[in-house]
Amino acid sequence: MGYGKSGQNARGILTRLYSRAFIMAEPTGPNRRIVFVSVDIGMISQRLRLEVLNRLQSKYGSLYRRDNVILSGTHTHSGPAGYFQYTIFVIASEGFSNRTFEYMVTGIVKQNQPPWGLLTNTLKLLTIPSSNALSPPSPVLRLLFVHRGLVYVVLPP
Repeated sequence: MGYGKSGQNARGILTRLYSRAFIMAEPTGPNRRIVFVSVDIGMISQRLRLEVLNRLQSKYGSLYRRDNVILSGTHTHSGPAGYFQYTIFVIASEGFSNRTFEYMVTGIVKQNQPPWGLLTNTLKLLTIPSSNALSPPSPVLRLLFVHRGLVYVVLPP
């Protein structure tokens, strides 16, 4: 995508770009799931999203749909261009690139890592009012400021 400057052409690979998919499913109903995919590109185009969904549905049926798949770009400016359907985005890239588009869709849909497990834990946080920041409250008051329901999730790198 570059910085929207015509004639800015990249050659070779300085740092590889990746997509990372995190699939979260309920243990009791594995068909109930949500997918978050982080892609090392500037942003997701509508055309890219629709084609990724189309390929996922042809591979997995109705398991992955518009309502449970989230594609998100990391907003890098060192990723490829030419994958948007709108004119304003392809001016600097001198047009739509079928080759780039195909590589991106295939890379997002392809499964090339074994599944990972999620680590979860419950964390107790003290939500101490700022008026008590310099002099901590008594142990009795401290219990009143504990948020007991916070659960955090650790995702693999």
